[in-house]
Amino acid sequence: MSHKKQGFRFENDWDVETLERDWSGVTIAEPIPVNIEIKADQKVIHIDKAKEYLEKAENIYSVDCECRTKRGNCNNPIETCLMWDVAESTIDSDWAKELHIKRITLDEAYETLKMSHEAGLVHMAYASGENPNINSLCSCCSCCCAIFSGLLRFGMFKHVLSSDTIQVTDESTCTSCGSCIDSCHFGAREILNGNLEVNNEICYGCGLCVESCPELAISIHTKSQ
Repeated sequence: MSHKKQGFRFENDWDVETLERDWSGVTIAEPIPVNIEIKADQKVIHIDKAKEYLEKAENIYSVDCECRTKRGNCNNPIETCLMWDVAESTIDSDWAKELHIKRITLDEAYETLKMSHEAGLVHMAYASGENPNINSLCSCCSCCCAIFSGLLRFGMFKHVLSSDTIQVTDESTCTSCGSCIDSCHFGAREILNGNLEVNNEICYGCGLCVESCPELAISIHTKSQ
């Protein structure tokens, strides 16, 4: 996918000045692994880390994805972003109202996560400004997301992206079919000279590649300390 390469630009794309002005306040951008278990033909999705954040929240709100609303470079769903325990001033702001903010239940938040996972989006937990606590969770695509666009096409935001997990591909099982390549929003997987090559330096362990593999050759592991 060419938009994962530095130098590529969409017609309606982010620029460095806008990213630095509007998104430089992000202090944490953490991909949440989906930790998929596959048993026979049944796929069970566990998003335990995301659920931990939501279960501790007093108030949960959904808002439209600001990035896909502004850029519109794909047909992925818009109603995918979650916020919790935010200030009243944020809830009452014009920004939140423009993104159709509404209070939702914990079960509705789970349904939002399920919908965005099925769309092939990466769950990203964010903290920004002076608040050190993660209080928002977006489901991101590499064509519209400001953080992904900055990382992939401008080399920005490496300092805020972190992950405790990473992919492991069993070379004895992998057939280099390439089914996992499109599912990777970070551009970490490609076919070179007929063989699958994985760049673990830009793998953030989101787990989307796991269920895309017909040979069940990919798993997600905690990084070695």
